[in-house]
Amino acid sequence: MLVLMASSLPPNVLDVFFFGQNQAFAPFGNGFRCIAAPFYRLPALHANVFGDTSFDLDLNSLPQGIQIHAGESWNFENWYRDPAAGGANYNGSNGLDIIYCP
Repeated sequence: MLVLMASSLPPNVLDVFFFGQNQAFAPFGNGFRCIAAPFYRLPALHANVFGDTSFDLDLNSLPQGIQIHAGESWNFENWYRDPAAGGANYNGSNGLDIIYCP
């Protein structure tokens, strides 16, 4: 099992991890989206009072019938509400590229 983690989010905000195979550098809220379409969302979460969030990614129950195979590279990012920052009121974490090993 893979555990996705993001930290330094605003406390108690709605957030969601999303992922895809292609990388991007596109304006997104108050920052940039690091993942190109098509991308897939995981269930919504809430950051804790410290601004930390995590999601246990079960590779056997991915959304929309997606399958991850050994040797493939997948990219992950966290999208979160950021009302105190103003502007678009949301932002994204840094992206993470993972190559799955057999």
